[in-house]
Amino acid sequence: MEKSKLGDRVVAGMLLALAAGMFLYTLTFPGTLQPTDPGTAAFPRILAVALGALAVALLLRPNEVALLPEKDGAFPVVGIVVLTAIYAAVLPILGFLISTILYLVGALLLMKIRRPVYLVLVPIAVSITLFGLFGLLLEVPLPYGFVERILT
Repeated sequence: MEKSKLGDRVVAGMLLALAAGMFLYTLTFPGTLQPTDPGTAAFPRILAVALGALAVALLLRPNEVALLPEKDGAFPVVGIVVLTAIYAAVLPILGFLISTILYLVGALLLMKIRRPVYLVLVPIAVSITLFGLFGLLLEVPLPYGFVERILT
């Protein structure tokens, strides 16, 4: 087994153990008295499950996988910084969903991802999932635009 693959397996095992420990620790958190309140354990459990899923993905990934396009110098990094500044500026105006969809499309284009299915489905799915998770389930106040007002 090559050195980098062994390192990936060791790191994935450590992350999986950490995720399991995090999740088990949340079982000691106090419960909630209200049926609509997800409780104090909800967010740490979500993080533990996400970390565990990513650790399994790292553990099972093939030897030669290019997850990101090759580096093209500083342009993508500067582009993401500028894009993030624009995102922060338009977030209160356009609302969370539209701003996040546009931000993710821009980030994917900067990473040289050009397949239309990725440029459409990934930003929409990620934005709706984050809005549902944080805005609706965990009741984190997010900037509302016209789309969010229609949905809620």
